[in-house]
Amino acid sequence: MDLLSFNAKSILGKNKLMRYFRGTQPLTPSAPSTATTTQGTKQLDIDTVYAVLEHVKSDKDLLKACSLVCKAWEPPSQSNLFRTLKVYDWPKSSSLGFLHFDNFLSTSPRIAAYILHLELEGEQSPLHVNTESGFMAETYSTISVQFMERMLSKLPMLQSLRLYHVRLSDPAPSRNVLHALQRFHYVDVPSRLQSRTFPALLSVLALFPSIDHLILHGNWAPAESDEDKMEQILKFPGAVEIRAIDLSDLGPHIVAPILHAVGEDVTLERFHTFAIRVRNEAIVPIFGSFLHRVRDSMQNLRLDLSWYRHGKDSNAWKSLRLSEYSALTSLVLSLAGPSTTRKKVDHMSLRLSTFVDVLKQGTPPSLRRVTLHVDVKDDDDCVFLLDWGDLDRTLCRIPSLASFVFHTGTPSRGYISQAKPRFSKRFASLVPKAHERGIVEIRERDHYVHFDNVPC
Repeated sequence: MDLLSFNAKSILGKNKLMRYFRGTQPLTPSAPSTATTTQGTKQLDIDTVYAVLEHVKSDKDLLKACSLVCKAWEPPSQSNLFRTLKVYDWPKSSSLGFLHFDNFLSTSPRIAAYILHLELEGEQSPLHVNTESGFMAETYSTISVQFMERMLSKLPMLQSLRLYHVRLSDPAPSRNVLHALQRFHYVDVPSRLQSRTFPALLSVLALFPSIDHLILHGNWAPAESDEDKMEQILKFPGAVEIRAIDLSDLGPHIVAPILHAVGEDVTLERFHTFAIRVRNEAIVPIFGSFLHRVRDSMQNLRLDLSWYRHGKDSNAWKSLRLSEYSALTSLVLSLAGPSTTRKKVDHMSLRLSTFVDVLKQGTPPSLRRVTLHVDVKDDDDCVFLLDWGDLDRTLCRIPSLASFVFHTGTPSRGYISQAKPRFSKRFASLVPKAHERGIVEIRERDHYVHFDNVPC
C-alpha cells in the first residue's frame, strides 16, 4: 500500500490497512532506502493485526490502532505502510483534521520519522449569500505558517509535500529549520485568495534550504478588483534554493510578483527547468524577464499553449530571446486536444505558428530536442489539417537539433503503435525534410516509435 487516506466518512484508512495486511504474507515489507533497518525484529502475526483493525470504528480509533500496530511492529523502517499519507481536513464530515494529525505525529515520532510523501487536502465549502446578484463565496481550510513549521518539523524524512484547497495565513520571518525538499506542490487556490495567501506561501517555502521542484497551480482569472491585485512587493523572508518551477493557471497579476521575488531572493545557480501555461501575450514578457536571469543554467523549457489566445501585442514573444539560453537542451510545446471542427483547427494552427515564430528567433547551439505534445484521438484528422511546412523548414535550420518528438499522450487508445504504422507514415509526409534528416520520433507516453523503422 502506497497511500493511506484518513477519511471518517468511509473509514477508508481502515479498509486500506486491512487490505494491506491481508495481502502481506509474510509480513516483511522492504525498507525505504533513506531509513535504517534493525535486524532480528519479530513481526506481528497477520491474524493479530487483522483482529486489531477489525474493531476500528472511527478515525480517532484508527490512529490509536495504527500507533499500536506500528509500536509492536518495530522497527517502522521495515514497512512502507506510512511512507505516503493523505490527510483530509473536512470538519463537517468529522474527518481527521490537520490538528489531530499534528498530535498524531507528536505521539508517534517513530512512525513520523520515515514518512516520505505528505498530501494535505483542505475543505472547500460553498457559502450561499442571499443577495440580489446571488453571490456565492467559498471558504477554505487555513493553516498558519507557524503551525506548518511545527508540523513539518516532525517529519525529518519528508521528500514531497502537496497542499490542496489549503489557504496559508500569518506570514512570518522564516529560517531554514527543515531539510531539503524534493517537491512542493501548491494547487487550486482561487484567484481572489491568491493575493492574500501567497505572502504566507513564501514564508513556508523559506522553511526549506532548497526545493528541487516547485509547482504552483491556481484557478486562472484576471484581477477582478483592486483587492485582488497584489500591489505589495513579495519577498522571501529567508534564504532558499529552487531548481525547477512549474506555473499553471496563475494570472499575470500573480505571476509577476512571484517571479520577481524568486529572481531577487532565491538562489538560482542550479536552476534547470521552467514550465508555464500561457493564456495570452500579457504574461510572456513577465516570465521572459525571469528566464533571462537563469539563461546560463536553464536546460528545459515547457510552454503549455492549450488555452492560448492571440492578443494585440505581436512582439511579446520576442522577449524570450531563446538564442541567449546557453544551457537549453530541451524545448516542449503542449497544444490542446485536436478536434475535427474547423474552430479547433484554427486555434491549433495559430498556436503552432506561435511556436514556429519562437523558434525563428534563433536557438542556442545547446538545443538537442524539440517536443510537440498533442492529444491524438482515433477519429481525429486535426493533425493532418494543420500546415506543417513552416515548422519542418524551421527545424531543419537548427544545426544542433538531434530529435523532433511528436508526443501523442494517449496510450490507452492504442492509435499509434508499431502494429499501426499508418499514422507514422502520414505524419512523416507532413515533415519530409526533418524525416529525411532522421530526427523525427513519435512517442505515445511509454510507447516509442522511431521513423527509421517506418518508411514513407
